[in-house]
Amino acid sequence: MRLAASTGGKRKQFLPFCGAPMYWRSVQTLAPVPALRGIVLVFPAQDFDVHVADLERLVHQNAPGVPVHAVRGGDRRQDSVRHGLAAVPGECDQVLVHDSARPFFSACLVHALCTALTESVQGVVPGSALTDTIKEVEADVVQRTLDRSRLIGVQTPQLFRTSVLRATHDRALAEDWQVTDDASMLELAGHVVGIV
Repeated sequence: MRLAASTGGKRKQFLPFCGAPMYWRSVQTLAPVPALRGIVLVFPAQDFDVHVADLERLVHQNAPGVPVHAVRGGDRRQDSVRHGLAAVPGECDQVLVHDSARPFFSACLVHALCTALTESVQGVVPGSALTDTIKEVEADVVQRTLDRSRLIGVQTPQLFRTSVLRATHDRALAEDWQVTDDASMLELAGHVVGIV
């Protein structure tokens, strides 16, 4: 949203980068990962046909080596993820959820996430230590300073057991949860989420 203000409202993931929309860099990073079997892209519903046509051109020009599908997004981020999950084959036991507006991750990070997903952990997220002092506020008044040694910033991609993520999304929809990422949804449902 902040960058969109200086680009005439164009979302970051669709800005040109190295001759393609920014989201294509995420496709190029993910496609060679050995455990990856396909990619589902979720495009905004209002511009879906335009983005699909662009995607078809990109795939034709530089086939990524794995199937790439596109689905229409929803009103909220969690709705878009749910729509994307519906396109993931049933036999898929793990799924990465990634925000393509954050394209500068590595295949090594994906490998670290895969390694950290164990029998006792249903989701794994990448995190980094906070360096800023963090204040909890209410009505523009500082309530307390949080201990940043116990806090991390979390980004994507995030890796989950597919069946757990699907069931959690169903519950979130039924109970009208509002979340900012899929890991927090799993946390609300009582599942263990690890960090790398």
